[in-house]
Amino acid sequence: MENAVNAAPARPARAKAPHPFDGPVDYLGRQVTVDFFDCDKAVLNDVARMEGYLLEAARRAKATIVKSLFHSFNPYGVSGVVVIAESHLAVHTWPEYGFASVDIYTCGPVVDPRVCQRFLTKALRSPRSEYHEFKRGVLGLEGGASHKAPEVSGGLREVPQDVPPGGPQGHECRRMPRKRRAVARRRPKRGD
Repeated sequence: MENAVNAAPARPARAKAPHPFDGPVDYLGRQVTVDFFDCDKAVLNDVARMEGYLLEAARRAKATIVKSLFHSFNPYGVSGVVVIAESHLAVHTWPEYGFASVDIYTCGPVVDPRVCQRFLTKALRSPRSEYHEFKRGVLGLEGGASHKAPEVSGGLREVPQDVPPGGPQGHECRRMPRKRRAVARRRPKRGD
């Protein structure tokens, strides 16, 4: 009986707070930008660790990794991208300022960019980060976007029937005329 009195009361399970991008969607993708401040400068300048951290962030967010490409700059800094089936994660670092900028673009409901931010905050040892999320491809389709490919014919995706001719919201895709470059012509000198 004594153990029951001294035992801490069980905490109720914490419900996940709803997010504005959860549920039915009226957009095709979401773009997240995260700025990380006062990061570990050695981590920001280590191309192998930065690649490993972005790959792990993608895995934890349940993204499907396709390929990664990273580059280190002289004297310092790293840029890289992890291509995922749902789009991409990209990073640019400024070790001299302890700053990293991360872009996460996702399509579909599976990948959670917030998971990437939480993981990278710890990995980069950043005491402060700023997270901004934007809807991309808001087409105003009735019933929302399904993130499922419309019928495929000959390898090309067909435009859904409810999109008006000329594209969404009246925008037309058209070929732009080529601009002619001015060519410097040699003027003949007098006496030529």
